[in-house]
Amino acid sequence: MLSFLGFLLIIFLVIIFLVVVVGLILLGKGIDMIRGILGLKPRNRFRWNVNMHTNDGQHQHTTTHTSDGVTIIDRRSPEETNKKIFQPDEGEYVEYTEE
Repeated sequence: MLSFLGFLLIIFLVIIFLVVVVGLILLGKGIDMIRGILGLKPRNRFRWNVNMHTNDGQHQHTTTHTSDGVTIIDRRSPEETNKKIFQPDEGEYVEYTEE
């Protein structure tokens, strides 16, 4: 009898958990819909804004702004940015190209 009641308790807890998860997802969708109706910015924490800047034709840097206010400035040249970081004695490097 106790094992049957324990089984029912576990089923009840799983149902409660699923209801809470679905409720939170629907709440987020509702908030996004209301923000869209009011004309506010969508809430996306993972949006990046990347700008390429060229100063005097020789120095180039990339400025990246994240949605949470962090600014990343990369002052490396394109050659240095694309340079492989592995030394020849560090093992095999396999260049991956998507087809």
